[in-house]
Amino acid sequence: MLNNIGLIGLVILIIPTGFLLFLGLKKSNNLIQRDSKGLEIKTGLGGWLTLVGFNIVLSVLYALVVFFTYLMILIGGTSTDLLILISEFIVNTAFLLFGSYLIILFFKKKKLFRKLYAYYISLTFLWVLVDGIAVTWMLSEIQNMDSETLYAIARNGVWFVIFLPYILRSKRVKFTFVN
Repeated sequence: MLNNIGLIGLVILIIPTGFLLFLGLKKSNNLIQRDSKGLEIKTGLGGWLTLVGFNIVLSVLYALVVFFTYLMILIGGTSTDLLILISEFIVNTAFLLFGSYLIILFFKKKKLFRKLYAYYISLTFLWVLVDGIAVTWMLSEIQNMDSETLYAIARNGVWFVIFLPYILRSKRVKFTFVN
C-alpha cells in the first residue's frame, strides 16, 4: 500500500517521535494511590500504558503517511478503482483526526480517553476486517487476501483482544485518566 518514499518518511517520523514520547512518559507522574479497599494502585502513563501511547502516536503517523499517499494518487488521477480509493481516503482521514484527538486526551489524562480509545481500537479492527474483505471481493482479479491484509487483520485483532479489556478493566487506567 505504501510506496518506498512513504515508508522512509514513516521511519524518519518514528525515531524522533518515539524519543519525545519516551521523554514525555518518563516525566509522567508514577504515583501510588489507594483504592476503596486500601490496595495500592500505580497511576501515571507507565507500564502497559506506554504501549498504548506508542500505538496511538504511531497510528497517527501511519495515517498521516497514508493520507498523503492517497492524496497524491487522487490528485494524479491514476487509479481505476476510484470508489475504493475515495472511501479509503475518507476513513483514513477520520482515523487520523480521531487518533490526533486521542493523543491530546492521553497526555492530558482525560477521563474521556478510556471510552474513546475503546471505540478507536474496536473501529480500527472492524475497518481493517471489512476493508480487507470488501477490497478482495470488489477486485475480481484477486482471489484471496494478500499476506499484508491478513497480517493487518491479525495484528489489529490481537491488539483488540488484549487492550480492549485492559483499557476497560485496569485499575491503573481508571486511576490515571481522571481529569
